Amino acid sequence: MLGQADTEKLRMRLRLFASVGIIAILAISIGCLSTSSSSSSNSSGARLLYVTTLGNTAISSFGVDANTGLISRTGATAPSGTNPIAMAVSPDGGTAFVLNDAGSAQNGTVSAFTLGSDGSIKAAGTPQAVGLNPAGLLLDTTGHFLFVANQGTPTDATTGTVAVFSVQATNLTPVAGSPFSVFSGSSAVSAGPSGLAITPDGKFLFTANRFNNTITEFSVGSSGVLTIADTISDNSNPAALTVTPDGAFLYVANFGSNNVSAFAICGQVVTSCANPSSPDGSLTQVTGSPFSAGVGPVALVTSPAVTYLNAGNPLAYLYVVDRNGNQISEYRIGTSSGSLSPLSDVAIATGPSPTSIVSHFGNTTGTTTTDFVYVANQGGSSISTYAFDVSTGVLRELQAPTAVNASQPTALGIQ
Repeated sequence: MLGQADTEKLRMRLRLFASVGIIAILAISIGCLSTSSSSSSNSSGARLLYVTTLGNTAISSFGVDANTGLISRTGATAPSGTNPIAMAVSPDGGTAFVLNDAGSAQNGTVSAFTLGSDGSIKAAGTPQAVGLNPAGLLLDTTGHFLFVANQGTPTDATTGTVAVFSVQATNLTPVAGSPFSVFSGSSAVSAGPSGLAITPDGKFLFTANRFNNTITEFSVGSSGVLTIADTISDNSNPAALTVTPDGAFLYVANFGSNNVSAFAICGQVVTSCANPSSPDGSLTQVTGSPFSAGVGPVALVTSPAVTYLNAGNPLAYLYVVDRNGNQISEYRIGTSSGSLSPLSDVAIATGPSPTSIVSHFGNTTGTTTTDFVYVANQGGSSISTYAFDVSTGVLRELQAPTAVNASQPTALGIQ
């Protein structure tokens, strides 16, 4: 149970938005989601897990046993900045960026850190200012661009933006025109961008807009410039998104309606395009969408589709963190249709108030692949560790939740 001081910190981060009719949990159900829903496919095995914590405003590292998936504290920690709510680790594992929410109606910052192979963490440079009420953080798959979703305020449409930075090691440089508006035309209400996802080829970026229950699609230029391509309606209070590793489907966790929306992406790997020879990133809702989830879905991650265990019938899975249900909902992805089917074990318990999920895929021994999933439990001040065999997708808890001494973990990253 949270103490009085911890409860007060949580209360300070709760804002009631009349436009969506529910409580918006900036540092819980949004900010630590969009990039906290991530995965690694390093065949040599994950080496280090990183966690940000509100209790001591820090980033810390845990060692990961590549064979068993078990984690243990390294002892390394560094100040993160005020109210760390999201994290992104570079593809080479050498850099971490942490998004800090400065509080109500204030601009946030992004702090950079160099990461050592021994788990060491060292602050690098001066924190970079971002927009008003930042909520989501995302690196593209190459690590060339960093995206920040700035919710802004519900009553000022101009404050809902996406900031884009070019990345050179730990240095961030705003791209020309950044930040980019999330609405086109005239509007008196901000879209409230919170979650972010990008296609593997880096050509299309999507935002989950919690204030007006929409998804915005941007085309991403070679220099990182964003251009709005389309905006579509979604269900209540979309909080986080993820794109399948093959770029075929987009999934959206809808916090307010307790479900997951599924869309086919008009990209290089699907034929849902009006003109398949000219993919434009447009979205087509999958048959049966939205799919029921637990209470308060706030984060999600997909596995890659694999065929070597079941030739001709690829297997892929989606895992959704249900914050208010203290569980992970488990689904099989229809690799050709994008539809979701609950697994034989529909859900598995987490610690209290889970907020963030990361995964490591590809730890293969012979014909068996055992992969690992980690969840930050903000209310329980702990990290849960799971394994699954790709032939079933069902999660299995590996150890009792590992305590995070400083309390209130918000985001996870994996090296």
